[in-house]
Amino acid sequence: MVLGGLTSVADWIASNADYFPYNVRHDVEVHIDYAREKAKKALKKLGWTGWQPASSPVNKINQLFPFITTLRPLQHEAFSLSTTITHQPGLVIIEAPMGEGKTEAAILLADSWITKVPAAGLPCDMSKRERYRYQIYRP
Repeated sequence: MVLGGLTSVADWIASNADYFPYNVRHDVEVHIDYAREKAKKALKKLGWTGWQPASSPVNKINQLFPFITTLRPLQHEAFSLSTTITHQPGLVIIEAPMGEGKTEAAILLADSWITKVPAAGLPCDMSKRERYRYQIYRP
């Protein structure tokens, strides 16, 4: 599960032409150094270097979603649920109209669960674009 997630996220980042342009013009011998530097710059720009886990649930919301200033009711409910998650596996089904914050709620729950249960997943209906967009907010 972890390897699959790592592979998916690495693919999303590496497929972004802003970080890894398609028309590279150098010899293959220097490509590893070139790719390493590009990867470091991409991770830094995405805010993925020096990440530390949140020190409290409130900080976790700010860390995961710096653009959210006020939680929507659904997100508040997910936040409350995230503080009660135990070391037990579970399933959460979120059904709400568009714009209620389902994606953020799911990510918050998955992030909380992954620290207590060896495997946690995200919604299967969540589009590749949304998953990538929210991955970049991990400071």
